[in-house]
Amino acid sequence: LLAGAVAQANMRPKDKVLPPLALGPTAQGFGANPDPAGLPVTFELGPNPPRPGYPVCGTYWGASGMTEENKLGILDLALLAFASSFSREDEIYRGLQKMFNGTVLQDFNLVEVSDASIVGRWIVVTFPKQKVRVVAVRGTSNMKDAYADLEIYASVAVLQMMAIMTPVLSLLPSEVIQRIVSANVAAAMFQSEDVGERLINETAKQKALALENGETLLLTGHSLGGAMVGVAAAQNSVAGIGFSGPGLFFQASKYDLTMRNLQYSYTNVQPSEDVVPRVDRQRGMVEWIECKEKPGTCHRLTHTSCE
Repeated sequence: LLAGAVAQANMRPKDKVLPPLALGPTAQGFGANPDPAGLPVTFELGPNPPRPGYPVCGTYWGASGMTEENKLGILDLALLAFASSFSREDEIYRGLQKMFNGTVLQDFNLVEVSDASIVGRWIVVTFPKQKVRVVAVRGTSNMKDAYADLEIYASVAVLQMMAIMTPVLSLLPSEVIQRIVSANVAAAMFQSEDVGERLINETAKQKALALENGETLLLTGHSLGGAMVGVAAAQNSVAGIGFSGPGLFFQASKYDLTMRNLQYSYTNVQPSEDVVPRVDRQRGMVEWIECKEKPGTCHRLTHTSCE
């Protein structure tokens, strides 16, 4: 957990820039590749591909009645989660413009950007043509976020380390472990607001706005943001898609989660060598993807998106 959190928090500024690999089909300059060594900008899928690909790559989220073209795919959600890590509102807007330029999602509205200094900051983006509202939650981007990771997951991580030497997780009932994990001494002493509770409340507000405007609400996030998306999605009965989020099974008592709601609402993409999603136990739909790099590299959302 610490290795993945610190690796993400210490990314160099240039690694935070995500220029488009190719232009959208309606963007100016589509079909021209200025970099001879770059990826092809046009390609055609064969009728019988050698592999079907990851199931989550063929899944689309959005308003009922819309075609797949007017729904959001897993890469669209990954881009939104990535954009939430930019510091300033103008950077977020320019980044989204570059990412969605020339696609059916280019007419978006950036309607809310929370304070970049808070843990688990979020942005809210609407797509009027698609009737979709997305809350994207930042992952671990600085040391303050890394400390929040440890505050939430340190107790269960210690129990998992102990389980290497003695089967403590097997001997103790799950309900007992959940109660142990739910005791947050630091929050009680310093009267700090829990990042999960804050996002639950914000999601309830955004869900009401989405219903009022005839929109479908989606949540997405990376790392700690992905786990908190699972919490807020389960509590508010909306779809949540996380990337490399830690597990939530032992956090059930802390956030008053039921496994049924979590399994109905939450999808988590888990790279095979990423250590962060191995903290706690996963619930919901888990999409494993291959990663043969170091754990810190596997935890990066850019690497996950390329795979």
